[in-house]
Amino acid sequence: MKLKVMRLILFLSFLFIQSALFGQILDPVKWRYKMDHDGGRQYTLIFEAKIDEGWTVYSQYLEEDGPIPTSINFEPEDGFKKLGDAEELGAKKEGYDEFFGIDVTKYTSDQPFIIKQKIKVDKDTDLISGYLTYMACDKEKCLPPSDVDFRFEVGNEDVVVEGEVLENDDEESGMVDPVQWAFQIEKKKDKYILKYEADIEEGWTVYSQFSSDDGPIPTSINYETEGIVVIDNKEKGKSKKGPDPL
Repeated sequence: MKLKVMRLILFLSFLFIQSALFGQILDPVKWRYKMDHDGGRQYTLIFEAKIDEGWTVYSQYLEEDGPIPTSINFEPEDGFKKLGDAEELGAKKEGYDEFFGIDVTKYTSDQPFIIKQKIKVDKDTDLISGYLTYMACDKEKCLPPSDVDFRFEVGNEDVVVEGEVLENDDEESGMVDPVQWAFQIEKKKDKYILKYEADIEEGWTVYSQFSSDDGPIPTSINYETEGIVVIDNKEKGKSKKGPDPL
């Protein structure tokens, strides 16, 4: 196994142990987004990250074998066309990264990290949606990659805001984040127990891993490291079974 991958595993394990000991959820990056109408069927999607002091977020444009790059993932991928590569703005820092042993590009807390992607939508497209993936690190640890869902209604004036910089408060930005996850790891002889705990806001629900393929996207745990064998997988919590009106 490559040394760089081993380093990442050690950093994530350190975070899991911290969560188990102190019960805290680290959330050093707050994302919000908007869409500007450039005229006709052309739009600019704008994603802005407010980064806590001491933390960094990695660029979209990184070499392989390093940290997880920030990425914008569209679902579905049709109904529009990207106009060039996404533009990045912010307090950029380039150079050697001791965590991963390669040169990287990352953005610090000195300024908001902004991504702008120009698109042209098809005439029948009225919705652009997907998720943004990012990874945050400070001088001592890296957090597991996180996803932020986004949704743009094409032609809806409520989400088309003029101007270069987001001016809305987080509560008014259209972002909804009703679930916070914490992670723990416990060693049992030659095995490990990984625990993923979700704090769900009142009125919201999260779907089981064992949901039908014909329904909502189930919760899933996806390991990108070789050498892991899942022995057992259990869920605990207040469950609710039955027809779902959605």
